[in-house]
Amino acid sequence: MGDLKKILKLTAGVGEELIRCGAEISRVEDTMNRIALHYGVTGRQIFIISNGVFVNLEKGEEAKNVSFQHIPQISVDMSKLCELNSLSRDIEQMDLSLDQALARFECVRGGKKKNIWQYIAASGVGAGSFCYLFGGDAKDCFGALLMGLILWFFFTAVERYRLPKVVLHTLGGILATSGCIFLLRLGLVNHLEQTIMGSIIPMIPGVAFVNGIRDIADSDYISGSIRLLDAMLIFICIAAGVCIAFRLFGMGGV
Repeated sequence: MGDLKKILKLTAGVGEELIRCGAEISRVEDTMNRIALHYGVTGRQIFIISNGVFVNLEKGEEAKNVSFQHIPQISVDMSKLCELNSLSRDIEQMDLSLDQALARFECVRGGKKKNIWQYIAASGVGAGSFCYLFGGDAKDCFGALLMGLILWFFFTAVERYRLPKVVLHTLGGILATSGCIFLLRLGLVNHLEQTIMGSIIPMIPGVAFVNGIRDIADSDYISGSIRLLDAMLIFICIAAGVCIAFRLFGMGGV
């Protein structure tokens, strides 16, 4: 494999993984440019949107083009994001050889995925904690924790069906709200509003929403608008699910 092909594989691969992990566009562009420059690329054209990367690199008489790489799924993974950032810094500061950098990148990309039960547990703990921040008492926090566990278990169970986000988050809103209403009627929670707010927190796309604003602030209007639209659509779907559950249970005032 020629040097330029290796540089291309490393540069495009790091950019793709950063986007998959939920990084903002400016960070991805800066990281890719730094890697390419460090390894002596004389010409580069990098174009990034929220779900794809296009790279063209030139080095001396060599030229290599990479067609648009579609990235259909984006999920926030802060640990992998930190590892990729650490790799890009080490490339410059420790002057890693191209082969060393590629080897480390492959280790990061193929790193062991978190156990699914860790995600489920984190969902429950997050739901219970936010319920407390919203003013819920001990019973409400326990109810929100329980619904957070059930909600992410549901997401995990239906993941293989690849449901559209609109359907998935609407169902999630219905499930979380229905469960909270059921717990209220059993007398296991005291405050329905706080319990519901805590329960739906694991579904809120906070990182995507903030990154969309940051992308727009950095003049990446297309990517920022796409991310904001995606986040707003999820907000609307969750709210619709909550309203549907209230209607199903005959709750007034909705």
